[in-house]
Amino acid sequence: MQRENIVTYVANRLKMMRKIKRLTLENVAQKMGVSRKQVQNYENCNCSIPLVRLYQLAEVLDINVSFFVEGIDKKPNSLSNDDLQVIYILKNIKDREVRNNIVAFIKSLQ
Repeated sequence: MQRENIVTYVANRLKMMRKIKRLTLENVAQKMGVSRKQVQNYENCNCSIPLVRLYQLAEVLDINVSFFVEGIDKKPNSLSNDDLQVIYILKNIKDREVRNNIVAFIKSLQ
């Protein structure tokens, strides 16, 4: 995989998870001790994310650092960011009945 594709993949995963966690660029930047612009640069692929920063981002987002690279070597038919977002949100719904109703609704759309 080319360097640019790796940077883009990681940046997209960062942006997606930040939005899922409902954090602003400012929230993340403040928790990391960097500028808002720096986090924005990471998300916009203006620079690659150093490993140390990747670990900090994982801590801020309360995720495993491996999230940023999971699936990077999979074929094009692997899960999209939208797929991952739906799975993550669904997984975090604590009420089993609500979760089951959502799954039933999604199945009815097929």
